[in-house]
Parts: sequence; C-alpha cells; structure tokens
Amino acid sequence: MWKAPPPTGPASPGPPTPNGHQVVEVNRPDKAERRRTGKSDPIDAYAAARAALSGRAGSAPKDDTVGGIRALHNAARSAVKARTAALNQIGNVLVTAPETIRAKYGQLKGTDRTEASDPSGT
Repeated sequence: MWKAPPPTGPASPGPPTPNGHQVVEVNRPDKAERRRTGKSDPIDAYAAARAALSGRAGSAPKDDTVGGIRALHNAARSAVKARTAALNQIGNVLVTAPETIRAKYGQLKGTDRTEASDPSGT
C-alpha cells in the first residue's frame, strides 16, 4: 500500500498509479479502534490497508481541482482576517486619538470609518 506524503500546496502531484494499481483515499482511522489498538504509524497503516481492501475506504483521491478550491478558500479566509485586523486596529488607534478626531470618527463603525478617513476622498 502506498502512503501519500503530506500535501505541500495546490500544485502537489497526485498519487502515482504504477502498474495499474488503483489508488484510494483512506479516511482517518476509527477513534474507538485507535484507542483499543494504540496510536502508531504501523498500526494506522495496517488499518488503512484493511479499510482499502474491505471497500470501506472507497473515496477517490483528490485531484488538482480540489487543491485549487482549497487555495482560493484559504486566500479568501486570509483576506477576511486581514480586513478584520485592520478595522480593529483603526478602532484601537481611535481610542487614544485626540478628542477632535474621536468626536469626528467615534460614532462611525467599520468601513464607514475607513471611508470617512480616506485622505484621497474617493
């Protein structure tokens, strides 16, 4: 049984199929079985082989489309986190700002605050 290395990114090569062998993706081992038999790589490998041979692990390996979708999802999640961090930072700076600035921007929330403080006026 071939064990795939951990993926390194969306362009990771898929698992090889030498000699026409069918490659299947095996889900995580059953938690109850892992507690009974112990937690180790050889035991997990045997459990994966048993699952593949019995047909319980019948999902097809992920292709490049899944990797691309994962990369887009990670980029979107990162953008949301960066936006939230920037809005929080603006609000935190406003707490220590002079009274005139706090009076001007203190009542505004979120993106309204950033639009009102834009020096270009666009």
